[in-house]
Amino acid sequence: MKKIASTKLVAAKFCRRVGLKIAFATLIFCSIDLSAQRSDISSGNNLPIAIENYLPKSGDSKLSKDADRFRSLANELQPAAYYATDGLKVYGKQPLVFNLDATAIEGFSSKSIKEMPSVELLRVTINKSADSKALLTEEILTLFPKLKYVFVVSTAKISSSDIAALTRNLSQDQIIIYQIASIK
Repeated sequence: MKKIASTKLVAAKFCRRVGLKIAFATLIFCSIDLSAQRSDISSGNNLPIAIENYLPKSGDSKLSKDADRFRSLANELQPAAYYATDGLKVYGKQPLVFNLDATAIEGFSSKSIKEMPSVELLRVTINKSADSKALLTEEILTLFPKLKYVFVVSTAKISSSDIAALTRNLSQDQIIIYQIASIK
């Protein structure tokens, strides 16, 4: 009987040690995963970020410098250019925002417009899921030497992998943010 009790005691101690090791390993793994997600959002590693994950909730006033700049460019009135199938329209001098309809990407090139050195935000609008198959080519992206943000706004049902494919030619320091709005 004494041998059984000591075996149970050894088994209980073993389970406690193993359980603590598993809990500790899980804690380490989760903290590594969370810190990797935070660096993805702040470093712009070409993974598309949903707008609700990039900008804090409305009650939270802590914004990173990048997030604050993005919010300003995306929401406030800025000098802007618009390119759609009917051509280019520019409002204001030295546009900071360039709006590009995804249906016009195929016809868009350096022959269509000249370099826009002040553009920081490229907003791509997708209205049909078939338009998400377009590609922002290097030729297009070189027209915007100061480009920091690509903001993909879609009313069609698309995935973050569709957005990643559309923006695969971006450099590492450019941040891809997307918003998928459902229209009823």
